[in-house]
Formats: sequence, structure tokens, C-alpha cells
Amino acid sequence: MNYLCNCRTWCRFWLTKRSFNIEKVEVQSKLKQIILGIVLIITYVLQLTLVSEIQIFGVQANLLLIVTCAIAFLFGAIDGGLVGIIFGLLLDLYQGRAIGLSALIFMYLGVFIGGFNKKFFKDNYLILLILTVFATITYETALYIFSIFAYSQSFMLLYLLKNLFLVTVINILFGAAVYPILLKINIGLEVHRNIFR
Repeated sequence: MNYLCNCRTWCRFWLTKRSFNIEKVEVQSKLKQIILGIVLIITYVLQLTLVSEIQIFGVQANLLLIVTCAIAFLFGAIDGGLVGIIFGLLLDLYQGRAIGLSALIFMYLGVFIGGFNKKFFKDNYLILLILTVFATITYETALYIFSIFAYSQSFMLLYLLKNLFLVTVINILFGAAVYPILLKINIGLEVHRNIFR
């Protein structure tokens, strides 16, 4: 009889502890979703207002691509892919291009860059800047090739190289400013997860 009481007590304790852990994971997941949602809204508003006013030789930074790269690198492939789809669709709607093109490219870039999430230290700015350069070159080249085929534009290598160089430099500068902010958000979420573990 005593053995049976001990088993019941242990089972109750285990189930209570397990349900408490599940609740903590759900709270942490919801907190992460809320914070990422706020980051997405702020980024999109900044892209439409402040960033679109700052142009160098007619070229502006792509803050949506920069934040997609940073979120993918910090949070992983799933979050990177989801943010990529959302930002890509918003960018397509804003610029009036073929809807889904930027979403597809952003999603693939988010998933690819998210694959580096566990391979490098997250506070390594250089890796993220290299990944941002890769993403910028890939995105701009894909858009240029699409415009050649879709709108029968002629291929101008000099224009492509000049545009790639300018956009890449601007994205690096903006990325260097944005990445520390997102890193602090990530560290805050990690601290919250460790405290309530």
C-alpha cells in the first residue's frame, strides 16, 4: 500500500512538473513571437519611411533583407524562412513587382542562412556581414535576371555590377547598425529562457 502511495505521489509530481515545463515553453514561444512581430512591424515602417528617403546614387538599403538575414542567423532556418516570406510579400506589394518573387527568394535565403545558426557564434558580426553580402548579391542578381526575361530588358553588365556594389555597401553599413540591436534582443530572450527553465 505504501509503495502504491509513493507511485501516485511520484506520478502526480512528474505530471505537474511536466505540465509546468510545457506552459513555460509556450510562454517563451509566445514571447518570442510577439517580439519578432514587433521587430517586423518596426522594420517595415522604417523601410517605407526613413530608409526610402536615404539614397546614395539612386540606390537605397534593403532593410527587410538585412533583418531577414539577421533573424535567420540568430533564430534559425524556420524563423528565417517565415520572416523571409512575410518580408518578401510585403516588399512585392510595396514595389508592385510580380507578387511572390521576392517572397520566394527571401524564404530560400532565410532558410539557407538559418542553417548557419548552430555553426557559428551568434556574436560574430563578420559572419553575418558576409552572409548579408551573399544575400544581397543573390537577391539583386535574381531580380535583374527576372527583369531581363520578364520585361525583355537588355543585359548590361556594368549597370548590374555598379548596382550590386552600391546596394551591397549600403546594406553592410545598415547591417552593422541593425545587427547589434537584434543581437541584444536575442540575448534577452536567451536570458529569459534560462531564468525560467
